[in-house]
Amino acid sequence: MEAKEITKETKEEKRLKFLKEYKNLFIVTYGALFCQMTHYAMQSKLDKNEIYTYLDEARHAILFLGQINKPIVEPEEMSFGKFQSGNPDAFRTHVPRTTPYSILLEMVVRAEGPHNSDAIKKTLEVFAESILKQNKKMYFYATVVSKSDFNDIDHKGNPKKATPEPYWGASLSCSGRKVSQIMLALNCLFNWHEKIAEAVTFAQNNTEKGGILEFPRIVTSEAYKHEDFTLIAHPPCSKCVQVFASCTFKPTVEIPKNATWEFGNCAENESISKLLDGHPYLKNFVKYCAQATGEQMPKLKTDPMQILKELKWSGELIQFISAR
Repeated sequence: MEAKEITKETKEEKRLKFLKEYKNLFIVTYGALFCQMTHYAMQSKLDKNEIYTYLDEARHAILFLGQINKPIVEPEEMSFGKFQSGNPDAFRTHVPRTTPYSILLEMVVRAEGPHNSDAIKKTLEVFAESILKQNKKMYFYATVVSKSDFNDIDHKGNPKKATPEPYWGASLSCSGRKVSQIMLALNCLFNWHEKIAEAVTFAQNNTEKGGILEFPRIVTSEAYKHEDFTLIAHPPCSKCVQVFASCTFKPTVEIPKNATWEFGNCAENESISKLLDGHPYLKNFVKYCAQATGEQMPKLKTDPMQILKELKWSGELIQFISAR
């Protein structure tokens, strides 16, 4: 009996196989995310206009990311159920302000109420189990969510008794070096508070410098990481501590984990940005550290349009705004 010939996959065959699996993972993950968003929204107490806006933004962000994915994911390969966008082709001409997961998180926080931490985390855990059950790879899903708040202060900086609502954010939930660079730049341009955008940009261009933004100790940031579909309290990484000097992190850690990812990836950027947006006067108590004082904030490390052109995307650097 002749022995069967065993052939090894060539590098090209392995590459093509990976790209096929990667594309399928994009379709499955984002398809499930939009489906779960739709189902959750319809069961919530959100009004129809709010639901439409969240779903329209998520759809646009997914299709935009599909156009700059490698390989490209075309609109007809995605399913959005019965949802109809008022501007269905805007993903070819306009950029999103943030990622699909961050939009999902905004919807959940709005529906559950920002103070209802347990309900928010439980909802996100249910989403994670449903969306990632077929494949636990989190290429297109946020690994960490963060909650930021502070003990309110008056115009003189004295603490008040009432505690304001917390603000939530997610880590950058996209995959691929160029795609991540683009989404970081778009968040800086269109989504994050100017102080956060400036701090992230400064950090990217001055990686060796210590602290950047000095927060009053009353600002607290608490992070949770997905571990087998459960959100577990997670300490800050070295880059969070570097950017947000003197911010009170929970849980505390003496020596933060050395982060290898780019500045701007962490959930704390989004949650603290929303905190500053929600309380504009608070920024008066946030100062640049000595390392950054007097230095002009540099331009974005990444020119998103340059990379978008390399990826054959022919739109403009104009933010998509949902409209019926």
